[in-house]
Amino acid sequence: MVYWFDGESDVDGRLVEIIKKLREKNILCVLATNQVQERTDYLVTKLGFDKIFDKIYSSSTVGFKKPQPEFFEYILKDLKLKPEEVMFWDDDEKNIAGAKACRIPSNLYTTLENFKAALLV
Repeated sequence: MVYWFDGESDVDGRLVEIIKKLREKNILCVLATNQVQERTDYLVTKLGFDKIFDKIYSSSTVGFKKPQPEFFEYILKDLKLKPEEVMFWDDDEKNIAGAKACRIPSNLYTTLENFKAALLV
């Protein structure tokens, strides 16, 4: 998960705009997070993540956590996607390594500007 919020603050509007642009191009945008169920519920009910992303995968419902390969394999199977059809971003190098172990092209999120530039949006 990229840096969306600090504590209980609102969603980063700049990042939301990038995701909107991607979705306008019919690019599937998915959140894969290691959150407990209560925090995932908060992301949906209070921050509206269900309106930002096409789908949300939380470790609390998937049964596995990043960087476990099973977490990524579950998502690929559910979305009926091949690893090469996905681009994964995360701010934790361990999670990047987990995705790469599943052959998913992966990138370390460092700044919003680098993220945006890499996506060409």
